[in-house]
Amino acid sequence: MRAVQATRDPANGSCDHQHVQLQTLREQCQGSDDPRRQHLGIMGIRAVQAGALTDAFDREIPGDHPERLDYQRSAPFRALARELDESPASLAHRYALSLAGVATVVLGVKNRTELRECILAEACGVLAPELMARIDTAVGRA
Repeated sequence: MRAVQATRDPANGSCDHQHVQLQTLREQCQGSDDPRRQHLGIMGIRAVQAGALTDAFDREIPGDHPERLDYQRSAPFRALARELDESPASLAHRYALSLAGVATVVLGVKNRTELRECILAEACGVLAPELMARIDTAVGRA
């Protein structure tokens, strides 16, 4: 997942945007200072990794395509979502929203059903740190 990190200069109101990788962003967010206290608004994008963190792709993807490989590698994540009786997409959105400092996540929804699922995911609240760690393990980041 990638994210946009924006800072606003209080003196002149100018804004500096920077695209960063989520893993790097997560490490930055877990530093000693909360990004919100530093006037940082963090916007997450690609929470479902172009479909790799969903039940199934909504389009044809060749077997050797990087997104297909990401989907295959994320099978443990989908198994964890099933164990929790939650859709992988919902769990991925909740994970993104649970990262310290993330203010919003851009949704790539295609219809009202997917939008409704995202709204319900947000309403469920942030994930417990133990579950965040289990997800990190499931996607090979721990």
